[in-house]
Amino acid sequence: MHIEVYSQGSNTMFPILLILPLISSVESLRSATKCTVFPRFLSKLQTSSSGAEVTPAAVQQQSIKERLNSDMKAAMKNKEKLRLSAIRAINTAIKQKEVDERVSVTDEIAVEIMSKMLKQRKESILSYSNAGRADLVEQEEGECLVIKSYMPESFDSETIEKMITESISRLEAKSVKDMAKVMADLKPRLVGKADISEVGAIIKKKLSWTSRSDTIFAFIFTTVIEL
Repeated sequence: MHIEVYSQGSNTMFPILLILPLISSVESLRSATKCTVFPRFLSKLQTSSSGAEVTPAAVQQQSIKERLNSDMKAAMKNKEKLRLSAIRAINTAIKQKEVDERVSVTDEIAVEIMSKMLKQRKESILSYSNAGRADLVEQEEGECLVIKSYMPESFDSETIEKMITESISRLEAKSVKDMAKVMADLKPRLVGKADISEVGAIIKKKLSWTSRSDTIFAFIFTTVIEL
């Protein structure tokens, strides 16, 4: 950037080249150049476009892919085999998604991918446990913990129940035939925050009960009318 400043001890203006990324603050700028910067430029340097103060600590929030790449380097450096294995598995799944569907994986898509990975590992844990392979169970459980660390915090069972009940009521779902539209309504909000298969089971149970209740009520009402 080309900036005009007043040299200390002189009334002459002259241009100097300043490499702003190397200057951490306005005070450092003054000290390095021994000059008085124009107030207008000073104001721009001190504040961001939104009016917030710019500090060295202000960094852009990393995406999941960026976190994975930096954490992979750290895991390699620290020789964390289990963590490295899990991160590589996530990266492989993400790259496969991008190649197969020619898309750029966002955080939302990454969460969906990891949700499927967790489901696969839970199934593997059950199989390995039945086969008496404690070593493989431990490996899969460890990788599950690593995968979860990159996912949003899970909803508790009470919150999930309330969301399901609200969706069923709002969509006026009356039977298991309406299960698909309830699931379609909830899935975007629950991916990565709840086990989708368990959510499906709860929806089915609630809709089955609703359907039976309506049938029973209709039978009682008809019987009373006939009497």
